[in-house]
Amino acid sequence: MPKIEKEIKLDFKDIPVSKIPAAKKEVASFLEVETLSLIAEGKSPVKGERFKKLNSEYADREKGGNRTPTLELEGDLLEAFQVTGSKNGVKMKVLSSESDKADGHNQLTSKAKSWAKKIDFPKRRFIPGEKQNLKPGIMKEIDSILDDFREPERVPTRPRVAPRVEREPPITAVTIRDLFVEETIIEALLRELRGS
Repeated sequence: MPKIEKEIKLDFKDIPVSKIPAAKKEVASFLEVETLSLIAEGKSPVKGERFKKLNSEYADREKGGNRTPTLELEGDLLEAFQVTGSKNGVKMKVLSSESDKADGHNQLTSKAKSWAKKIDFPKRRFIPGEKQNLKPGIMKEIDSILDDFREPERVPTRPRVAPRVEREPPITAVTIRDLFVEETIIEALLRELRGS
């Protein structure tokens, strides 16, 4: 049985490591609900993909004339669809019990592509192929979810340094003559105090 899965890589930049598991869980929950909601409307979550309407004969026989392709004849396929956390993001997958049916719709393997071509079975891709991604609106919502987990950008602060003030040297009343006088400092102070 083929593995029908696709890892959607996520950008965890600025998300604390301790919050990454919760971010993956929230994205996985959103993506699973959004994918199933789109399928219920007959739409693909995959960028560039559309679900071809059911042919009228099949729709009359199996769906009461409703030509919307919901991939839900018996319900087993959609019950086997899961989105879980993975190493680099989240993984969209179908459990192995329904992988052949899922491959028939997604046509991810060469075997499924060949089989679908022989019986003219339309591709209704709900898991992106190798070089595909989800529709931009879905990716934008995923980015918004991740933004809720990001730490605000921190602007590095520089230590505050007191401004350097240029000071003029203090003015002293000492002359060269004063330097060569033999009196002591005490005598000079006493003379100054006496005012002589």
